[in-house]
Amino acid sequence: MPNPDRICFQLRKRYDELVKISSPSHKASLASSWSPPPAGWIKVNFGVASSSNCSWVAAIARDYHGHLLISATAQINTLSSSLAVAEACKLASSIHQSIACSSYIIQESDNLNVISSLNNLSCCPDWELEHAIHDSLFSLSFAQAWVARKVTYSANVASHNLAKWASCNFVSGNVCNCMPDLNSLNSGVLMFFNQ
Repeated sequence: MPNPDRICFQLRKRYDELVKISSPSHKASLASSWSPPPAGWIKVNFGVASSSNCSWVAAIARDYHGHLLISATAQINTLSSSLAVAEACKLASSIHQSIACSSYIIQESDNLNVISSLNNLSCCPDWELEHAIHDSLFSLSFAQAWVARKVTYSANVASHNLAKWASCNFVSGNVCNCMPDLNSLNSGVLMFFNQ
């Protein structure tokens, strides 16, 4: 039998959380610390969101002015967070090939294992990830130069928010024309919380 006091408590708690995350000071603390790449380079951030039965991956490529060049999302049939991040890396590594304006790529993620594996395949902590890392390295081999860097979550929040948005809207593929504007993704306005 449901407990009315417990239900009221949960409702009040959720309402208080909503008020808190809607406050201007909280939104400011969620703001992205993303910084543009050097002139002539493209920065591609990748992130993941999980749903109850699959994961969603996203990649966002921006130029040195911070302008969106391309973004993509995909549904991945795994609940393994490590494998999902490796698949997000693979997506990020492949989308730069559709951008003709630069062969200098910076890939960023807040996942140290995947970034370390990209920089040194012998550091790959899990055989499950090796295939996606190999595919990523193959795609990156077409660039004149590339760098993989670990960044803070706040510097990568737009890619995670894009993955969450794709998960909620069941959108996959190149999503430049239908995704929320980049400022919303960077600001944390689209932050979704698991119930």
